[in-house]
Amino acid sequence: MPPKAASYGTLTPSASSSSRPAGKANGGMAASSSSSSLLNRHGEDQTLVDSSASHTDSTEDDDLDRSGSLYDGPVQRDHDDDREPWQITRRQGKASVTSGVSNLANTIIGSGALAFPSAFASMGLIPGIFSCAFSGMTSAFGLYLLSRCARQVGRPAHYKSITVEGKDPHSKDFEESASLPPSTEDLEHVANPGHDDHLNKQEASFNSVALLTFGQGWATRCFDAAIAIKCFGVSISYLIIVKTLMPQIIISFSHHLPHETISPDSMWLDGRLWLLLSMAIVGPISFLKRLDSLRFTSQIALASVAYLVVIVVGWWAMGIPTGREKGPIELARFDRSTLGVFPVQVFAYTCAQNLFPVFNELEKNTQRRMNKVIVTSIGSAIATYEVLGITGYLTFGRGVSSNVISMYPYTSLAISIAQLGIVLLVALSYPLQCHPCRACLHHLTTGWSTSTHQALPTNEGELSDSENDDDDEAPRKPVATWVNSAEMSRTKFIGLTSGIIVCGMIIAMIIDELETVLAFVGSTGSTIISFILPGLFYFSLFRSQSSRMKYGALALAVYGMCVMVFCLSFNVYKLATHKAISH
Repeated sequence: MPPKAASYGTLTPSASSSSRPAGKANGGMAASSSSSSLLNRHGEDQTLVDSSASHTDSTEDDDLDRSGSLYDGPVQRDHDDDREPWQITRRQGKASVTSGVSNLANTIIGSGALAFPSAFASMGLIPGIFSCAFSGMTSAFGLYLLSRCARQVGRPAHYKSITVEGKDPHSKDFEESASLPPSTEDLEHVANPGHDDHLNKQEASFNSVALLTFGQGWATRCFDAAIAIKCFGVSISYLIIVKTLMPQIIISFSHHLPHETISPDSMWLDGRLWLLLSMAIVGPISFLKRLDSLRFTSQIALASVAYLVVIVVGWWAMGIPTGREKGPIELARFDRSTLGVFPVQVFAYTCAQNLFPVFNELEKNTQRRMNKVIVTSIGSAIATYEVLGITGYLTFGRGVSSNVISMYPYTSLAISIAQLGIVLLVALSYPLQCHPCRACLHHLTTGWSTSTHQALPTNEGELSDSENDDDDEAPRKPVATWVNSAEMSRTKFIGLTSGIIVCGMIIAMIIDELETVLAFVGSTGSTIISFILPGLFYFSLFRSQSSRMKYGALALAVYGMCVMVFCLSFNVYKLATHKAISH
């Protein structure tokens, strides 16, 4: 375990602190007046301001914080923002709740929505409804846990830190440096961090939370690798869908033209051409650095989903003939196919890879606002899947295929537009997979530096998991951690993005299906980021709390491990069965 540094008292950054209990000094050095004199590591006299200072005494500190680089401008508060003015740090972004919901919902809802009627057919109407809702709620719980953990990355402004870099946390030199009182330069940096303050600039990510939880090691790198591979694989599958569907859509639209003859060797029936054209559009979008910049494309994609829902519901409600024989409808059933569709519903809500960017960019990113984003995104996905599953199943019965839109007459113009909407949906979702993939590759190719963050003030308080504790006011003890603090340079950003796009295009050009590979990647990557890591992160960071939430987090991690084992076993079974049949 890393050595614990001594505590030195309480640093009050603003007048707001005067109403809060004073922090206790661990080394018997409790401050008893408005200031206490300490010797810093250089033997110089040092003064710390005690939290018992009056409102008047702390006015200058408050003005200093408000005029310094900590604040981007005047403090503007919403009715749901219950933070103190000095608690609003630069870590917040400028994105709205609507933007966060749009990007997160677009990450969730993809071409997998077309398989829900088939999933309902395999398990029956009632189990299908409950299974769909249960899968959504477990994913929402995982997102909530991640949002709580995200608040531990980059401490709030009133717990600014000093940093001891470049030392081995297990060395004697490190222990001596971490246990000495802060220097004059340290406290000056604390009072006015400037534009290079590490904690204020550090953003939450799977990597930063993993480093905070597990430290440097193979586990943290494996997590980044799993997420990168998962997102890269999904992005390739989107390109393959575009390449496969566009020629079919051209043929479908040709039936509505005055001259519907299209030569079989027409270049418009070449999927590779449409792949290149689509990448000419979404490729440049993938170079946008902020997820918030993708909100408009996400809203266009979600409009395509809304149109698809209208088509499926309208076809069922109006009783329009489909030209196909309707199969039986069962309220409940269980056989081998029932187990096979379980992963479809579980992985249909995967969006955790973009939870941290949404958190970082959300304006006034309180827990209440993050809860709005999570509940609205998952809730809209559950509603979409339930409606498509129920109406699609009621329309075709047991005979429905895993791609419900293919069951409708392709000669209908409305269906042709719906098919085009699906292509638009997956194409505009491509940048949302590039964003986390690029971030993970950056972490994998960047070294760590050793840092100790001595929170001032520091006491024996533990991390809080209170729902109302938006900024986790209970400070933690000084800890030694590994920080991947290197900013991604412009050259590296362009290089990684270009590499993802070019490699993805080459693979999509060569092969026509990734179903088997994605089944294994999804079984590992999706379960890790949706269930296992959220549970382990939260349990590790809040394990000293008496709240039952930590046990729920541990249960989610165990659930994720069970899902991963089941899905991997089922994929192996399917692969073996397929090979046996082919021979």
